[in-house]
This record gives sequence, structure tokens and C-alpha cells, in this order.
Amino acid sequence: MGKPDAVLRAQILEEHQNSLIESARSGKPAPSSSEIAKKVGVTKDAAQKIIRRYGEYVDVDSPDAAAKIKLPDPLITENDTRVIVADVHVPAVDWELAEFILETGRKQKIKELDLVGDLFCQDMFSRHPKIVLGPSFRDERGEAKRIISYWLQHFQVIRFCRGNHDERVINAMDAQITMEELRDLIAPDGKRHRIQPSVHTKMFVNSPRSGMWCLMHQREYSKFPLRVACDYATELQMNVVCCHQHHNAIGSFKGFTVADCGCLADAKQTAYVELGVSRLPPWQPGFLVMKQGRLIPYNKHGHYGLEG
Repeated sequence: MGKPDAVLRAQILEEHQNSLIESARSGKPAPSSSEIAKKVGVTKDAAQKIIRRYGEYVDVDSPDAAAKIKLPDPLITENDTRVIVADVHVPAVDWELAEFILETGRKQKIKELDLVGDLFCQDMFSRHPKIVLGPSFRDERGEAKRIISYWLQHFQVIRFCRGNHDERVINAMDAQITMEELRDLIAPDGKRHRIQPSVHTKMFVNSPRSGMWCLMHQREYSKFPLRVACDYATELQMNVVCCHQHHNAIGSFKGFTVADCGCLADAKQTAYVELGVSRLPPWQPGFLVMKQGRLIPYNKHGHYGLEG
């Protein structure tokens, strides 16, 4: 299979869900697993295995006669004053920037922080070849708990959604560990309730002042800042903050604010970056502050550029 297992699983379940919805509405038999497999591009056995395993998430007796996969909703808030960070990649953390984030929250009296994917690095679970012997998962958990504990000295709520690095352990364990269980491994004593995890790779802010925002850890990457964010703003018709790419940029596109959130990961502590040669853009440390629905980009030296 050319696509990652998690992507194929999602596509098969989506086709399965859509077929049940159409069957419920039309009264016609739902497509067979063979037909779903052919449409997605996998074997019949592979499709049957996934449908059998995750069939518990399909509700064929829903009141509206439309079968649904019972997956959790993405996080959404109307509080449009918050700090937005991403791509921490513990233990390769830029602690100077992590401390500046806490300082900024305190000075501006911002009580909520959004961590939009990749708190972890999890190279030990990566399918990519290893270059050097890296930290263990135990080491990463310890460093993740350290930085979360540090931020919780001020921030009252941390929303945390899945990034591509966070999901490595989930994939390695065939989804036998959840984002909630990952949260429990790193939550300081008595503060578990202040960390809100999500298996989604996106979260939302419904600002009364500037409209809906989608903060995402999308799979797409472009070496050109804001290109992916502009594409998603057009598709979703809302303001968009993209992570994952380690750019740090903000702009306006078709009436929407678009931004790339910088990273907290230190490239000099990351083997595949520091020990290799690439024409990809250098990582850009930074974070974003949303203040009453307006977005302000920050780097180590403070805020800069346009406000969105």
C-alpha cells in the first residue's frame, strides 16, 4: 500500500459510512466490502479487516436514519484571546522561546494556550531510517511533562490536538493508545483536567469579532509560506492557521487571515536537519497570539509584521 495505514483506514471507514448513509436513505443494499476495497485501492481482506475492527463506531440505528461514525467532535471555543503554538518536538525544545511564551501570556493576561500538534517527536516509532540513537519514549514523556507543567504555571487551559509526530506511537500500537491516555502520561498531578486533548488534527476558534478560525496540523507541506493556508482558506471559507511546515508568516487572502505558525523545535538538536543537507527552507521559531480575534505573529524578539 502506498498510503499510510491511518489514511487508508480513514478512507475505508468514510466509504463504509457513506454507503450506510445512502442505503438508509434509499432503501437499496449497501455496497459490499469488495466494492469499497476497489474504490479505495486495497484488497478485499484489508477492507473487511478494518470494517470489522472499527464497526463499533458505526451507528446504523441513528434517529435520523443516517449512519454515522461515532468519533469525537473537534475542539471549538469562542474565547478569541489565546496563545497558539505548535511543533514542539520534545526533547529538542527551544527553551528560550518556551519561556518567552509563558512571559507573553503573563504580560498580556492570556489564560489559554492551543498546542496545534507535535508536542512529541517520537523518532523511536518512525518508519524513517535512524541516523543516530535518539532519546527513548520515556525521555520524551518526561520532557513533555516538564514543558506542560511549566506552561500550566500560568495558562489555565491547554488544548492539544494530534500532529503527525504525536500519532507515531498511536500507529505503532495500532490505535491501542489514545490521545487522552497520552495526556494522562504527561499531566502534572491534579492538573489533568486543564489539558484538553483531541484526536483531530484541527481545532476551531469561533470569534465573535473576526469569525471562524481553523487551527490545523495538516499533512500538506509547501516550502512557500502561506501557500497551504491560502488553499485551505479558499476551501473552508474561514481564517486559517497552518502548522507542521515550521514557517512563521501571516497575511490576508480573499478577505481571510492566513498564517503559518512557527515552531518551538530547535533544528540544531534535530539529527535529520542538523546532520543533513537540504534545499528546504530553514525552520523558523515562533508562535502566534490571538487577541480579541486578531492574530499577532511572534518570534524570539517579540511581535512583528502585520496583524491579521
